[in-house]
Amino acid sequence: MRFILIFLKKNTSLASQMPRTFILNLFLLVVINLLIKPIWIFGIDRGVQLQVGVNDYGLYFALLNFSFLFNILLDAGITNFNNRNLSQHIHLIGKYFSGIVFIKLFLSAIYIFFLLIAAWIVGYSTWQGYLLMLLGINQILLSFILYLRTNFTALQQFKTDSFLSVFDKLWMIIICGPILWSNWFEFKITIEFFIYAQGFSYILTILLCLFLLGKRIQLPRLKFNKALFYYILKSAAPYALLFVLMTIYMRIDSIFLERLLPNGKAEAGVYAAAYRLVDASNMFSVLFAGLLLPMFSNMLKKKEDIKPLLFVSYTLLIIPTLLLILGGYYYRLAIMEMLYSKLGAFAIAEVFGILFISTFALSTTYIFGTLLTAAGRLKLLISIASISILISVMLNLILIPVYGAIGAAISNVSALLFSGLAHQYYAYVSFNIHLNYKKLGAALIYIIVVASTLYTSSLISVHWIISLSIWFILSILLAAFFQLIPFLQISKLIKTEIANRT
Repeated sequence: MRFILIFLKKNTSLASQMPRTFILNLFLLVVINLLIKPIWIFGIDRGVQLQVGVNDYGLYFALLNFSFLFNILLDAGITNFNNRNLSQHIHLIGKYFSGIVFIKLFLSAIYIFFLLIAAWIVGYSTWQGYLLMLLGINQILLSFILYLRTNFTALQQFKTDSFLSVFDKLWMIIICGPILWSNWFEFKITIEFFIYAQGFSYILTILLCLFLLGKRIQLPRLKFNKALFYYILKSAAPYALLFVLMTIYMRIDSIFLERLLPNGKAEAGVYAAAYRLVDASNMFSVLFAGLLLPMFSNMLKKKEDIKPLLFVSYTLLIIPTLLLILGGYYYRLAIMEMLYSKLGAFAIAEVFGILFISTFALSTTYIFGTLLTAAGRLKLLISIASISILISVMLNLILIPVYGAIGAAISNVSALLFSGLAHQYYAYVSFNIHLNYKKLGAALIYIIVVASTLYTSSLISVHWIISLSIWFILSILLAAFFQLIPFLQISKLIKTEIANRT
């Protein structure tokens, strides 16, 4: 259990060390995403799956993950390169903008070409190839959004980035919500319409990004610079390789399911249904990483101590994640019956129970992997990702033919657990981080206590959602009692910041 928590020395004052920017902007980011993304995930994405059926959505999910595998050709590591470099050298934002836009247009053409060639080699039908092309175009639009958002984080415009992170989902709710939730329209949503709506939402988001960025900096005219073109590509190449390797071991499971089994589309649909709630939980890890990369990069350049920020971020993320895993596993069947009563809740629940463990691994990877990325330890990260792929591929080939979607879930969790623990171990070594064994012991006792009270809370004669909510709230309060989450210090910090701004 060495991976549970990182703690500072006993007498360290957290209130004086916790970065105010991180706490306040994390709070804003979480609130905005909690308002929009649950509606998108459970109201729109789930609603579309229920309307189009498990087979059509299973095909869409497999094709979507197939399109992710070629993102190395689309992004080439530019997003992470730009985020890290501009955080350390903000004066280059105008110079890089023109060069990166040309690079991304060039890479987009290459991406579509190889995506369609790969689809032909794999043996997708004409209709499947057409859907894959549409998804590829959406991936291009999304890659531009992610790049444009890195300019806002580099400018420390975290509030703007928080809003932009949900703008496309907001438009999907506006477009698809009335069709799914009312009788105003005669037609039903198809997978094709769903993909078109996503593309339209991405275009609107790009236009808003350009408008807001143009108000903060003077956007240069697009002018091709050969030297800058090759410099950025060369500098971003390691980030590109790392990105594609991580994408492969995170996304390849559904592709194996769809290709290896006679009923592959149905199994991929079950896997997609189970993965949806896991993906929603992992949203918070992604939000943490998006804030931490520019902060870690800037602090490392200034040779500041990153341990207080690392401690705060990991503590705030890992405790709720562990609680979600415990609660989600215990009530897995009830949750899936509520969400997918028409799709075979028991089968989905079994896959979900295994797959949900991956949220812990991904939380660990996003925190410590982000730190190692900011430190430029790309060779190490590439090695970890390569081994994770080997684990994933071998286990998928062995387990999927026998256990189907459950085998894919076991493969996914195994690869991600290795990756998360490897990232944490090398972060400890690289930054001379030591465990506080007294605090670690408190964390172990805490986990035993909350796991025990989970069963006790289920005996209360109320609906399981109320029982789970009561347990979760009590567990958070217990975390404060065990001093695992410094609520008092965080509260004082926020009050001080608000007072300073008024």
